[in-house]
Amino acid sequence: MRGESRFDRESPDAAASAGRRVDKGREGSPGLRLGGIVIDAVDLDRLARFWSALLDLRVTRREEDWVSLGPGLALQRVPEPKISKNRVHLDLVADDFARAVVRAAELGATPAGEMHEDLWQVWRDPEGNEFCICVS
Repeated sequence: MRGESRFDRESPDAAASAGRRVDKGREGSPGLRLGGIVIDAVDLDRLARFWSALLDLRVTRREEDWVSLGPGLALQRVPEPKISKNRVHLDLVADDFARAVVRAAELGATPAGEMHEDLWQVWRDPEGNEFCICVS
């Protein structure tokens, strides 16, 4: 897949031609940009269903060991289960916090603790990956 992104992204040239601002970075910069966030999954189909339903994102690309959801989130199949705390996590901002946590629980997420500062709560997806649901 050399030269091809696994994420469905608008190219900088397409954005510029449509009149949208494109930050090319500083002179001499290698031009790196965030392509997306990837979550490891033992059961790829289960986590794809969970994240797709939770974030209301459709599957935009599917391979044997990869699922892209929308423009910036993907899941990749790995052989080993999660065994320690995430070093990176998603902060999800909810328009309606109460409805968001009910929906997360209905889909199989579990709370990892109490509310913090009345602003956010840590949750775990069905495979234990931590994420926060935040008050908007």
